[in-house]
Amino acid sequence: MIRVAFLAFVVAISGCASNSGVVPLYGDVLTVSHQGATGASSPTALRQSALAEAQTHCGNHHQQFQMVELVEAHPPFILGNFPKAEVRFRCVSPS
Repeated sequence: MIRVAFLAFVVAISGCASNSGVVPLYGDVLTVSHQGATGASSPTALRQSALAEAQTHCGNHHQQFQMVELVEAHPPFILGNFPKAEVRFRCVSPS
């Protein structure tokens, strides 16, 4: 019974990951952030998925991705401080 309850809990929180989508930050700088649902989420996977979303956004606008800053949460990943990657970027015209 405890195993079933634990499994139900894990399944319930696994859908709570947060992705902001691409949003304007300031001027021509945009941001996208991906946060894990638990402290066990992979920081590397979050970073890669946020970078991929930013690059895809620029590509969809026929522009090139230019990184401004990468901000990540730091361990320990407990008490709501879950792994997070925020990519701040610009889309620039190809040279």
